[in-house]
Amino acid sequence: MEEMFTLFWTTYPRKVAKGAARKAWGKAVEKAAPEVILAALEKQKGMGVFNVEPCYIPYPVTWLNQERWDDEVAPQLQGGRGTARNFHINNSKEEGYGF
Repeated sequence: MEEMFTLFWTTYPRKVAKGAARKAWGKAVEKAAPEVILAALEKQKGMGVFNVEPCYIPYPVTWLNQERWDDEVAPQLQGGRGTARNFHINNSKEEGYGF
């Protein structure tokens, strides 16, 4: 089990709260096979789910506890486009509002 967690940890794009993530991993693999979780993570990464500012990437413990490996990714979100968090609003007086 530790080898699979290490693989998850090295693959997941945000490295925080490793101890809590390890505990969550133990609970997650009771619900789904480690290969299923890792495959879903790779698929989501490939579809651009994590192509956002780091502050918008959930902690690994959150991703595991919320069973995010089961999330469906809408086609319009593939490639990291189409989410509100990917747009930067410039609200300076000189330049007005821009998307």
